Amino acid sequence: MPQRAGNQLAVAPGAVINTYLSADEVWITVTSGTPRSVSNIAELLGEPADEYRTVSDSSRGRNARQPPPRLDRRTPRRGVPRADGEARGRRLAHLHGQDIVNDPIYAEREDIVEIEDADLGTVRMQAVVPKMGSRPGSVWRTGPSLGQDNDLVLGEWLGKSDDELAALRSSGTI
Repeated sequence: MPQRAGNQLAVAPGAVINTYLSADEVWITVTSGTPRSVSNIAELLGEPADEYRTVSDSSRGRNARQPPPRLDRRTPRRGVPRADGEARGRRLAHLHGQDIVNDPIYAEREDIVEIEDADLGTVRMQAVVPKMGSRPGSVWRTGPSLGQDNDLVLGEWLGKSDDELAALRSSGTI
């Protein structure tokens, strides 16, 4: 049974998966799970790429001989244009969030939806993916404000009465 792995990929323990702030203060997400792509990242960072090519994901997970390349120390020195050029030069697949929200294929599949938010106005965000035929799901709102769902959770779901909710409010509990 898979366990929580944070920003790591449980089935590929040598993967490079995380989000990094670039020199020009743009967040870059890196997801690289194959030995070839991890070795390309290592090469990009000036680390010994051969070590990443020869160690399989399964053996790396068992003995943790060779941890994934450390992007966190080097990414802040790179701006997005430099990172793009370097990724392209090493055949590392990469997309920007703007590329995704403007891509006609994502639009055709309705993978990006627009939702109204009380504080932010119209927000473009990921739809439910994958879409199931009989129960496709939908995004109906952005995240709730603090306490917005108190009545729903405490009242409807947990069965607290109106009097109990009023007492919780007057005591400052909610």
